[in-house]
Amino acid sequence: MPTGGSMSDSLLSGNISFAGLGSGTDFSTLIEGLMKVEQRRITKLEEWRKSWDDKIVEFQDLNTKLLSLKTSLETINTPGKFLVKNAASSSESVASATAGPDTLEGSYTVEVTQTATNHIMTSDRDSDGLLGVDAAVIPDANTFDITGGTGGTFTFTYGGNTVNISLGVGATLNDLVNAINAHPDNKSSTSSGIGVRASTFKIAEGDYRLQLTGLDLGNDPDHLITVTGSTLVDGLRTTNFGDDADWPEYNQLPQDALFKFNGISLTRQTNSIDDVAPGLTLLLKDSGTTTITVKTDAEAIKENVIAFVDAVNEVRTKINEISKVDTTTNEGSILTGNYGVDMIGQNLKNIVASKGIGFDYDDDFYSALSQIGILTDAEEGSVTRGLLVLDEAKLDEALANDPDAVAKLFSANYSGETDQPTFSYLSCLPGTTEAGTYDVRWDQATQTGTIGGYAATYNAATKELTANSGAPVSGLVVRINDPLADITTGVVRIKLGKTNELIDEIRVLTDPKSSPTDFEAGPLAVLEENYNDIIKSIDSKIEFEERRITRLQRQYKDRFARLDAMLGYYNNIASGMQSQILSMMQQS
Repeated sequence: MPTGGSMSDSLLSGNISFAGLGSGTDFSTLIEGLMKVEQRRITKLEEWRKSWDDKIVEFQDLNTKLLSLKTSLETINTPGKFLVKNAASSSESVASATAGPDTLEGSYTVEVTQTATNHIMTSDRDSDGLLGVDAAVIPDANTFDITGGTGGTFTFTYGGNTVNISLGVGATLNDLVNAINAHPDNKSSTSSGIGVRASTFKIAEGDYRLQLTGLDLGNDPDHLITVTGSTLVDGLRTTNFGDDADWPEYNQLPQDALFKFNGISLTRQTNSIDDVAPGLTLLLKDSGTTTITVKTDAEAIKENVIAFVDAVNEVRTKINEISKVDTTTNEGSILTGNYGVDMIGQNLKNIVASKGIGFDYDDDFYSALSQIGILTDAEEGSVTRGLLVLDEAKLDEALANDPDAVAKLFSANYSGETDQPTFSYLSCLPGTTEAGTYDVRWDQATQTGTIGGYAATYNAATKELTANSGAPVSGLVVRINDPLADITTGVVRIKLGKTNELIDEIRVLTDPKSSPTDFEAGPLAVLEENYNDIIKSIDSKIEFEERRITRLQRQYKDRFARLDAMLGYYNNIASGMQSQILSMMQQS
C-alpha cells in the first residue's frame, strides 16, 4: 500500500498535478479533455442566452425608432404645423404679416395712419417749464452721489402701482436705475412682467439723465409714467420730469395704433394685430399703405408629406430587417415570426392604408392617403417592397385641387363637423372622446337625445346636448339649432388625421411597464420583460452547470489521484521485484 502521508496530501490538495507522481500517466490532460466535453453544455446555454439578448437589443432599437417616428410626426400633427401659408407684404416698412392655416388666400389692404407707442420720459434741466437751463448737471452715472450726501427717495406711479425707491448716501444714477428695474412693485398693467424700464441717458460728455420707458403700448391712463416725488439732487427732482411737449426728442407719449384694414378704420393698443382676419397676424411698423398677399406654400406642404413618408419608412425598414425570410436559403431573421413585431408592423400598415377616422369617402375630398399618391410597394423583388412610395405627380394634383383637404387628412386633431344645419358641433375632450362618426338624435317631445347611441344630457338654456360619461363619445357636445323641431337627426364626425392616429398607436406600442402589476404596458415592454425572464432562467441553468462541472472536476481529480497513487504503488513493487530478479541472476 502507498504511504499514508503522501496519499492524504494528494487527496486534500487543491491543485493536483498527476504527471510523474506515481504511474507517469498524464491524468491532468485527461481531466481537462473531459471538462471541455462537459463545458459544451454551458457554451450552448450561453449561445442560447445571447440569442435572447440580441432579440432584446432589436426590440429596444425598434422602440427607439418608433419614438423617433412619433417625434417626427409631432412636428406636423396640427393644421398650423402642416398647412404652410405665406403672407407677403408689398411694403415691409409699413407692415409685415404671418398667416395661419385658417387664413383665406387672397389680398388684404392695410393703411397705417399711426403706430401704437409707449410712454418714454426723460429727466430734463428745465425745472420751471420756461425752456431755460436751470438745473444742475449730473456729470457721471457711476460715481456722482445723486442724494447730495444725505440719502434720498424717488417715487413714481405706473399701471396703478406706486414704486418707492429708497437710496443710501453715495448712491449713483446707475444705482437708481438698477433699483427701479429690480423693484417688486414695478409691474406692467397688462402682464406679469416689469412695467417700467429705467436706463441712463447720455446727452453729452458730463451730462447724464434718467430715462423711464413704459413697456405697455397704447393710449391708456395706466400706461402713463408719473413721477410723484423725489428728494434727489437738482436735475432728478419731481419738477425735472413730465415736460413731454417741450422735450419731444427725449420724450414720447403713449398712443393707439390707427389703421384701415380693407378700408375699415380700426384702433388697437398694440402694433401686433391678430383679430382682423382668421389666422392672420399683422405687425404695424410705420405710416403708409401696403398690400398683404396670402398664398398656400405647396412646396412646403409637399416637404411635410415627404418627411411623413420617410419617417414611416424608417420604422418599416427596421421591421422588414428583423422579420424577413431569405428567399434563397429560406432562413429567417432574428425575429421572424415574432407575434409582437408582426402585430406592430400590421397595426402601422392598417393605419396608413385605411380611411381616416371620422372621414367619409363621399363627404370629404380626401379621406385616404392612397388618394393623394401614398401607397405601399407590393411588387415582388422591388428594393422598396413593403415600404411607402409617393407618387409626386398625384400629390401635386391633390395640393393644386384642395390643399386644405390634404392638410386635414394628415393633421386633423379631434376636429368636429356635422352633416346637418339643424345642429352644430361645439366641442369634445381629446383623450376622453374617441374620434369617429356618431349618429345624433334629439326628440323634442321627450326632451331627450342620444349621441352615438349613448344617452346624452340636454341643457335647455344653452341648447347643448352633451354625451354622458362612460361612453366612447363622453365629453362630445353639440348644439341643437332648432330645438322646436319634432325630431333632429344627423351625423357628427370627430376627425383624426393620420399623423395623430399614428402618434396614438405608437404611444400604446411603446408604453413602458411601470411595475410588475402594470398590465397596460405596450407589447415591446411585455416582450422584453418575458425575454428577460427567459434569460434569468438560462442564467440559473448556467450557474447550475458551472457548479456541477466544478463538483465533477473535483470527483475526477479525487478518483484519478487515487488511481495514480495506486498505480505508482504497484509500479514500485514491480520495480523492486525486477531489481531482485536482476540481482539474483547476477549472483548466479
